[in-house]
Amino acid sequence: MALESLSADTVYPNAVKRTQVLFSQAKQTGDSPQLVAEAIGSAINSSEQKLRFPSGGAEIFTSGRARMSDEERIATGRHETVEDYFGEFAARFSMPAN
Repeated sequence: MALESLSADTVYPNAVKRTQVLFSQAKQTGDSPQLVAEAIGSAINSSEQKLRFPSGGAEIFTSGRARMSDEERIATGRHETVEDYFGEFAARFSMPAN
């Protein structure tokens, strides 16, 4: 099934569209597979038990998420357009300038 048709086949079309945009951007600007593999290896071998082991540019997202309540995070799903969602996203997460 083509990714383009997924949003038509779900009761969550807006969430699917946002996810498609995020993954598309991540393919272009994401961290190297080597960096991610090293982070996974560190997490596996760590004696710390924690939910997240951020690596690379993930600090932007983890710090932005930490400033939000659960209710605020859930409310970001209310947007019906990708533009509205990413408008709020830009306001809440300090993205580096290109």
